[in-house]
Amino acid sequence: MQNASNGIERIDNPTPEEFYREFVSKGRPVILTGIASTWPACGRWTPRFFADRFGDTPVQVEVQRSQDPMLHWGEKEVLQTTLARYVELLSSESPKYYLNFASVMAQLPELHRDVGSLDAYQVHHRPYPERVRRKLRLSPIFWFGPAGAFTSLHRDPSDNLLVQVLGRKRLTLFAPEDTPNLYAPWHENCSSGRCLGGYSPVNVAQPDLERFPRLSRARGVDVLLGPGEILFIPIHWWHYVSSVDVSISVSYWWFRRLSQWHWSTAAWVPLRSTLECQVRQWWRARAA
Repeated sequence: MQNASNGIERIDNPTPEEFYREFVSKGRPVILTGIASTWPACGRWTPRFFADRFGDTPVQVEVQRSQDPMLHWGEKEVLQTTLARYVELLSSESPKYYLNFASVMAQLPELHRDVGSLDAYQVHHRPYPERVRRKLRLSPIFWFGPAGAFTSLHRDPSDNLLVQVLGRKRLTLFAPEDTPNLYAPWHENCSSGRCLGGYSPVNVAQPDLERFPRLSRARGVDVLLGPGEILFIPIHWWHYVSSVDVSISVSYWWFRRLSQWHWSTAAWVPLRSTLECQVRQWWRARAA
């Protein structure tokens, strides 16, 4: 695995038009500064804040016992707890616990006042009416975890603005052209009975070049994302994410084209889920 010599550009407070022209339309990752750094969340959202204000809120957290991506696909180990108890678990050395809270803004609506709007930056290739734009914007995802928490190498079916609120995250990005070197095509993963869909079986933290020799050709770009910074991850760019510190982030996904929303949301995702479920059942029956 090679590290690309040209890192991710940082640009301060670009206009939405500039952001779309230079980065979104070209599928180029970029770090945006001067936008989220003034949000109240960047000074207010801490583990203690959530424990004190929302401690009784029920949450489901992922239990992370290994960096092996193959162990994190399918039926993950989870723990049902509360935000207050989860904050206590953040100091656990092993296992690690990681919270991703898909409905945070709906369940805790007062958090809306702590963040600004990124609607203007969730730009599209044509001027859709606002009612269409709303459909193309997905609900934000809230990520909250300790140092060492991670998300295995994967790619998303939509563009993503990852806002770092607290602490730092380290990411390794790979362009879509590296997909064959990441052993990600559907048929390769299914050969072992584990269809990963948008995930790669490669362990970026501990690369195994004997098991995955083509990985040596992949050109990863390392990014260290700090509080108040926004990383634009274009659709289909692979990314591995790990927390350097106790970290809080929010992901804002959107489809820049109506056709992407239709095929990714309305058709492909349910179909993929059905196929993955059927494959799991088939392999279990075969092993019985």
